[in-house]
Amino acid sequence: MRIVPIVMASMIGLVTAIQSPLQAQDPVDHPSLGLATYQVGSPVGLRGYLASVGSFLYQSARVENLSPSPLAAVTFGVLITNADRSHVTMMTSVAEGLALQPGRVADVDVRLLPFEQLDRLRLSLRPEQRSSLTVTLGVVAVKWSDGSRWEVKLHDDARDFSRGAGVVTPAARP
Repeated sequence: MRIVPIVMASMIGLVTAIQSPLQAQDPVDHPSLGLATYQVGSPVGLRGYLASVGSFLYQSARVENLSPSPLAAVTFGVLITNADRSHVTMMTSVAEGLALQPGRVADVDVRLLPFEQLDRLRLSLRPEQRSSLTVTLGVVAVKWSDGSRWEVKLHDDARDFSRGAGVVTPAARP
């Protein structure tokens, strides 16, 4: 049985993604949606996301600081690929001013991938390419409160955030 996110509306117009069995949907027309809950060496864990009706597929994300230092900013990325990598798109956004302490979890704004843009992309592909379309939210970079940074370097053949390695850059000294 294939599992896909289904969206449910809440009282304030936000929606949450839950897991539900695929029912009566043509897999050719629906991309595989993903969340990089674990990235090798990442100081941040993604624990979930919210979508916004008629707006962004990834409106906000629940993040956990896995590092021993407070986080000041997180750069999120949405990687959109198909199996033969004839189409690859990376979109990013930065959540700044976090002050997220070690071990703490917070919901932060992401605002990535408008629904209309995903629909246009999906319709621009040939039917055989649509069936292998993968959309994944991951962490691209982190900035700690001391100014040091962690950045992911994805492999050239990456279809999601599991094929990459993080690099730490110390804060510049005055």
